[in-house]
This record gives sequence, structure tokens and C-alpha cells, in this order.
Amino acid sequence: MKNELHFSNSTQHDMTFEDVVSHMEQFIASSPDAAYLLSIGTDAQVYPGETEFATGIILRRIKNDCGQGAWCAIHKQSIKRPIHSLHEKISLETSMSQHVASHFTPDVIERFVDILIPYIDQGAQFDGPEIHLDIGERGLTRSYIQEMVSRIKAMGLEARIKPDAYAASNFADRYVR
Repeated sequence: MKNELHFSNSTQHDMTFEDVVSHMEQFIASSPDAAYLLSIGTDAQVYPGETEFATGIILRRIKNDCGQGAWCAIHKQSIKRPIHSLHEKISLETSMSQHVASHFTPDVIERFVDILIPYIDQGAQFDGPEIHLDIGERGLTRSYIQEMVSRIKAMGLEARIKPDAYAASNFADRYVR
């Protein structure tokens, strides 16, 4: 399929979305008594002649109130023109995160929760997806907070902005620099 999403990480390349879900299931099954948080975020970099976007998926494992690892993947795409409008760039980043998040349907989330259900008494939990936006109270992006956060909330999802938007401002940022 031409429009199918493809992802990669440090050990796997050219993963379909179903591959990503299978790897996430394996990650959850390796420690089913933990809490998990699914975050998605996009960052972009403007280059001469194009704008590159990277959308990150981070599944964090939280055990005993501290981080115990994560499984991550990245989806990259580019637009064959430099996007100089900050509003357009932020809007496209938000749209790309929404697009990836829309693939985490209730059926997909249920697959993760089914692994955790027998361990709920031991602290198993699944939260997300939440969308991390590469915007914050400081800088030029602050004027877009209400608009972009409203778009995420309209999907029924939680939105995070800087400094809490690590999926966009830290993880995805690495793949467009």
C-alpha cells in the first residue's frame, strides 16, 4: 500500500504499523506487572528545498515509580519545499502526530490491555496515547498552544507541551537534525 506508515528504530527497519504493535506487545509482555505510557510526537526541520518531519512513538515502562525502559520507533517523511511559516509547520507536526495516533484504535489498545489484565493487582496499567506537541509557553510557539491542544482534545486524547513534550522535543527532534 502506497500510503502505509513505515517505522524504524535502532534495531528494526521498515516496520509496518502492525510490526510496531507486535513489538510493543512483546515489550509489554516482558514485564506485564508494570505501568505503561504511550506518547506520540512530531518535530520538523526546514532545509533548503524541503522540510523533514519525524514522528516518534515512545512506549515507556514505569515500575516502582521510576522509568524502567522504553520501546521507541520513528516515522520519517518530507515535504519537498521549505516551510517557513511557523504556524504551518506546527500545524503539520500536529496533524502528523494525530495521524499516527489515529492508528491506535480501541482494538489495538485492547491488545495491550489484554496482556496486562492478569497483573492489575501488581500495578499493571496502560495510559495513552498522549500527543506531545513541540510548542511551549516560551518562545514564538506560545500563540499556537490553545489551537493545537484543542485539536488533540477534540480527538479525546491528552496533549502535552514543552517541557513535558519529550516525544516531540527530544526524541523526534534527534531524527530531523
